[in-house]
Amino acid sequence: MTSKNRAQKAKVNAVVHGKNEPIRILQYIGSLNIGGSQTMIMNVYRNIDRKKIQFDFIIDRKNEKHFAKEIESLGGRVYVFDEYFNGKNYFKFKRQWTDFFKSHPEYKIIHCHVRSVASIVLKIAKKNGLKTICHSHSISNGKGMKGAAKRLLQKKIKNCSDYYFACSRKAAEWLFGLKIANSKDCIILNNAIEADKYCFNQKYRHEIRRAYSIDDGVYLVGHVGRFEKEKNHEFIIELAKAVNDVGIKFMLCGDGSLKPSIQERINKEGLNDRIIFVAETDDICRYYSAFDFFIFPSLYEGLGIVLIEAQYSGLNCLVSPNVPKEAKISNNFKVKELSVAKWAKEIGLKTIEKNREKVRLLSDAEKYDVRRTAKILEQFYLRAIRKDDVIC
Repeated sequence: MTSKNRAQKAKVNAVVHGKNEPIRILQYIGSLNIGGSQTMIMNVYRNIDRKKIQFDFIIDRKNEKHFAKEIESLGGRVYVFDEYFNGKNYFKFKRQWTDFFKSHPEYKIIHCHVRSVASIVLKIAKKNGLKTICHSHSISNGKGMKGAAKRLLQKKIKNCSDYYFACSRKAAEWLFGLKIANSKDCIILNNAIEADKYCFNQKYRHEIRRAYSIDDGVYLVGHVGRFEKEKNHEFIIELAKAVNDVGIKFMLCGDGSLKPSIQERINKEGLNDRIIFVAETDDICRYYSAFDFFIFPSLYEGLGIVLIEAQYSGLNCLVSPNVPKEAKISNNFKVKELSVAKWAKEIGLKTIEKNREKVRLLSDAEKYDVRRTAKILEQFYLRAIRKDDVIC
């Protein structure tokens, strides 16, 4: 071993054993705008022991940097890549990753949240000596040519991942298969939240309703989610049309590529006075207190972290059968087939949980507390980087 190699090994061992600075974990997440996987990893990042573990992020959506300033304030770094994979830039996409790893030998673990290109990125990472984690956050690629391309790319994930994470058992089986889902290398890491923030708050209720001119007597049906096909906003429009009660309004929170077309349709349907739009926001926890009821008619979900948030706020939730069973952490959770008539009838009952301040959660709810999840992930990273002491 050369003197240069000995010096490098000594430096790495110092990091591993916590003598100098925290271990830096590379998180490849594509975008830093608000979304399920982004919310999950940011919740963990805020609560992990950053004296031991630091997160650095790679994104390839140049204009999607909502969390970038917060990350930097917490000591993390954000790398913005030029090449977002589109199928035509395969070699350029590979080259930027190869160049990155060669110029950043300090990284020993990559945690990949972008399943569609994980097989490309993690293969390059392994060639450069990194330990690799692939994280499943969904149970569908969608339809059409784009979905088919993703399915093809995902077939090789098993060959280039050292460890496998998933937000639910269903998400693990869907992406990795039964054999891996049942193995010791697969971890179900529940999408956790900062639970205390979501408890019902009467002050927040008054503030939000006043800000949007919503009378106390209005029954407010809430939905939180990106305006993308899987969230099924078209179904919500049909619901609003079917619920023939001026005392019921809908509030849709989020942004996304389909938001302009949804807004246009609502305008054409003459539903502007019934449906309220709320842009993406960092303080979404306050909005749950303003709701009286929560709907989640998704076409598919890896978990549905907003359902965890809604139940912590004591809301009754009406949910599609496409949501994994792990999302149920209270008895205020009703699954119903996606029938406009049946959902409209349920909403028309105007059911309200009277004692939201003292919400009764099931025993499984504790696994969604981010402090617990952050500790699990922290210990995992430390074990993974020390394993066999082969990092050099």
